[in-house]
Amino acid sequence: MFGSTPLILVETPEALAACAEALAKATCIGVDTESDSFHHYREKVCLIQISDLHTDYVVDPLSVPDLSPLAPVFANPAIIKVFHGADFDVVSMKRDHGFAFHGIFDTMISAQFLGLPHVGLADLVHHWWSVTLDKKWQRHDWAARPLLDEHLDYARGDSHWLPALRDLLSRRLAAVGRLEHVAEECAVIERREWVRPRNQPDDFLRVKGSKQLGPDSLRVLRGVYQWRNREAEAQDRPGFKVLPEEILYELAVQIPRSPEALASCFRRNAPFVRRYGAELLDAIEAGLADPEPLPS
Repeated sequence: MFGSTPLILVETPEALAACAEALAKATCIGVDTESDSFHHYREKVCLIQISDLHTDYVVDPLSVPDLSPLAPVFANPAIIKVFHGADFDVVSMKRDHGFAFHGIFDTMISAQFLGLPHVGLADLVHHWWSVTLDKKWQRHDWAARPLLDEHLDYARGDSHWLPALRDLLSRRLAAVGRLEHVAEECAVIERREWVRPRNQPDDFLRVKGSKQLGPDSLRVLRGVYQWRNREAEAQDRPGFKVLPEEILYELAVQIPRSPEALASCFRRNAPFVRRYGAELLDAIEAGLADPEPLPS
């Protein structure tokens, strides 16, 4: 799939310095990241994949936390940074490592401006190179170590094709007069920042159906939502893996206030009732008693 292109795993400061020195000489690089949001409470960037025309690099921020040698590469507008769907990657790297970005080219935005029927990276790579990108590891816990060969091959696949894909798409964009439109959209992405810290007071209102709830139900929803946040942080798991929002909503609608009422709201012997039943009842009572005004 990758021909003779070498892969370099960057997991020491010395390897990072060599990587940054090589990338500083490039005119175009492909960039992608892997994070652990599906597995942990506080997500973080776990890998940064960078490809120039000669080498695929997989940088391990968990082994080399100080990635400042890469900052001049990402900030240099003369080095085109090619992403596919850059938003999440850019704001995540800004959040975790303080990078600034100039010279972004987004292949997903480009495909959309060209009106292509399928704009996923795997679709585009298959269309032009008849290569099938394996998505087996898409929801892998990228904070887990060691990194196996199959993990690295999956990761490099998301950056390896981007410089060549940018060349194909930019020619087509220029031919239809839309290259400047893409540049304008990419400039907007360069300015984006991570703006949503965790545990904002009104986050419970994001639960589907919350706008239809009355005051008591909203207080219960707030109480169980706050309980779930605390439990998720204690377990280092995403909130939905502790208790899905559908359950939080049902608790807010039913407002069970006894073990029997709680058990009757859900299927018999539901595991979460056995595990969290007493805590959920406490959270319901705390929500009902919370004097803090509801959001208007």
